[in-house]
Amino acid sequence: MTSPTSCSTYSAGCLQYRKEQRTCIKNLPNELLLRIFRSLSLADLGRAACVCQAWNNLSSDSSLWQDLGKFFPYLHIFDERSWKSYGNLSQLEIGPTIKAQDDNRRIVETLQKLFQLLGKDDKKGITLVTMPKGLSLRALVEKYPMFCISPIVFSFIKEELWDIPILKTYKVAIINKFFEESRGLSRDEQDVFVHKMGCEIPKLVEAIAWTVVQYRNGNMTHIFKSMLQESPSLKVFGGTYTYCVEGKGPLANIVVGKSITSGDSLAISAGPPPEFSDLSCGTMAVHRL
Repeated sequence: MTSPTSCSTYSAGCLQYRKEQRTCIKNLPNELLLRIFRSLSLADLGRAACVCQAWNNLSSDSSLWQDLGKFFPYLHIFDERSWKSYGNLSQLEIGPTIKAQDDNRRIVETLQKLFQLLGKDDKKGITLVTMPKGLSLRALVEKYPMFCISPIVFSFIKEELWDIPILKTYKVAIINKFFEESRGLSRDEQDVFVHKMGCEIPKLVEAIAWTVVQYRNGNMTHIFKSMLQESPSLKVFGGTYTYCVEGKGPLANIVVGKSITSGDSLAISAGPPPEFSDLSCGTMAVHRL
């Protein structure tokens, strides 16, 4: 016959076991764990993923990675909705696009590396631009006539690039900074410079889209003034430009940028204008996603 003491001990043990089962976080349903995970910072979410295989699997849930702005307060996003709001896709003659199934966790990992490149300049931010299928140089330049294009470059663009559309929607992360270390380097040397950072020199359509985005959001003047304050070369030469991928022969050095005297106008030319030095060309770094 079981003693009362044994029964009491057994009952207490059962109660304690049931209590532990109720309160142990590993026993919470996934729905509640996801609510907790959504409140974590990027670093804490990474730590949670290392706790066990179940949490690692749960940390990959797509719902945790949708709000990129939560992880990166200095990230500026210009997506398809932004194009419709600011650019009017129908007027840009862009056909219907198929929304890609973005791997936002991969995008977050890439953005984290890019923000590390900015270091103490992280407040300059990164612009994540969706480059929609069907977008062309003609659509951008004609819709936003703030670009001053040198005749020789315009002739080349009209012949080689004007009506070539983007064939598939993609995203490009563009660092809102012209790297001072790249000023004075040739385009090929700048290409090596950005590749060491895991980035690339922008395509012409990307550089123009970035300037349009900054202009439409009212950031262009702020970004340019910030560059002038920080770069001795800009104070002397009064402008800043980035080399682009396209070009051949005498037009290998196509640049996009802005000068002090151009007001709201943005320039596209074959190398920096004659009155400026190569020091006015500091490359932008982009990463295509």
